[in-house]
Amino acid sequence: MAIVVPSSHGAQNIGAVKAKVADTPYQSLRAPDTSSAGRQLAQFGKAIGAVNLSLQSYRDDVNTLAAEKELNERLKTYNDPDGFRALQGVNADGITDSIQEDWRKFSGDVAKRYRSKLTGRSQRALDKHIESVGMRIHGTTATHELNELNTAVIAGMDASLNLIKDASANGIT
Repeated sequence: MAIVVPSSHGAQNIGAVKAKVADTPYQSLRAPDTSSAGRQLAQFGKAIGAVNLSLQSYRDDVNTLAAEKELNERLKTYNDPDGFRALQGVNADGITDSIQEDWRKFSGDVAKRYRSKLTGRSQRALDKHIESVGMRIHGTTATHELNELNTAVIAGMDASLNLIKDASANGIT
């Protein structure tokens, strides 16, 4: 006697493709890809996404470099021979604080203008650049101020000693 198998059992036609007979009862059947236009559209979408990422990366680089250029130009004005280095002796007193305040304002304005144009990675790079330049400026101005104030103190002591010496030589006590 023959066993009757209903037509719903076994391999089935799915679209234009006949599915293979399952080895297990847990066979997963998917509809075959019958649309090359869909695949092409997906590939086109991926290409557009890659172009957009590349374009954003380019914009980040351009804007980061423009911001860094502005910051570096300001740094040059600080280091100009007519800048803070021209201040000698007691005239250099307080220069570190005034330049640090100017740097905070200027770099804050630059960061504010460029921040919205940058992605997170580039924003962090700009912040690091601002911080490192600020630290260099602080170190340079503080060293100059300290050296000039030390020079002024030594000059004042020398002048006082010379006055005392002159007074002693002239019999003034």
